[in-house]
Amino acid sequence: MDLQRAIETFQLYMSANGYSRTTQELYNWALGLLCEYLENPQLKAIKAADLDHFWSWLRNDYQPKRTNGKTHPLAGRSLENVWTAERSFFKWCEESGRLRKRPDLHIRRPEYAERIAEPLTEDEVNRLIEAAQRTRIANTKKRTPFTMPRSTAKRDTALIMLLADTGMRASECARLTRADIDFDQSTVTIQAWGTGRKTKQRTLDIGRNTRLALWEYLIWREDREGQAVEPDDFVFRSLCGNPMNKDSIRQVLADIGESAGIPNVHPHRFRHFYASQMAADDMTEFNLMENLGQTSNKMARRYVHLSRTRHKKRASVVDRIVKKR
Repeated sequence: MDLQRAIETFQLYMSANGYSRTTQELYNWALGLLCEYLENPQLKAIKAADLDHFWSWLRNDYQPKRTNGKTHPLAGRSLENVWTAERSFFKWCEESGRLRKRPDLHIRRPEYAERIAEPLTEDEVNRLIEAAQRTRIANTKKRTPFTMPRSTAKRDTALIMLLADTGMRASECARLTRADIDFDQSTVTIQAWGTGRKTKQRTLDIGRNTRLALWEYLIWREDREGQAVEPDDFVFRSLCGNPMNKDSIRQVLADIGESAGIPNVHPHRFRHFYASQMAADDMTEFNLMENLGQTSNKMARRYVHLSRTRHKKRASVVDRIVKKR
């Protein structure tokens, strides 16, 4: 069996075993680089020295073209992604009997200085909520500068408050259904997804403002669409009625950030905002990891004062900073 055939079989394995689409695309890209560099050899013919040459090329010579047309070496995170994909692939090859001995075990995980996302501030979150209500100021020669209500104000306000109040990922927000929101208990439940290694099921508290924003958005949506929002319907939709995905959520947040005069607004900054707020409220590292749905303690350790406080229901982040509605 040649390498390309083995990779295609591994793709079928990932699809059948619930790997997320993002992980599958990432692994396919990384393994495609390996196959192209080695010129599609027989799987059993791959030696440790071949991988040494591949990694030397990847670190020193490979410079992919970016969307702006410029070429840059792979970032540290991208190198780590290639390493992870390679490890997973050869481990599968060994466990499935396609290889007796793995050629990759001597390759060490790439080390790099992780770029830390800057948390949003309380003032910035308030400004984003306000900017979600109205369009950016329009300057015309014939009229006084003015703003207009955003057609998606209800949705975007609920989206921003939910991200700030829970620290959930954009992909988790996109998969949220009506059944996942419990208005009586003021909670949202994030369902496990894929292999469960990244998105883990957990139930998070939401505050009065976030609950109200979600309720108003769903009522507005029902009035606009002329039908009830069913339990299995995705919460966040475009004006065309299509479910939003993580990319469209990122774009919405970037647009609102531009209107608010806040650069580089993206979902992960809301996660860091939530983590910093909970750490300031003395949440333990373990409980913060649980709330963020993480298996690594990197973010929690970064923000948490290592205390032994018991986990208790805390005041909503959004309720603490947002003016009463």
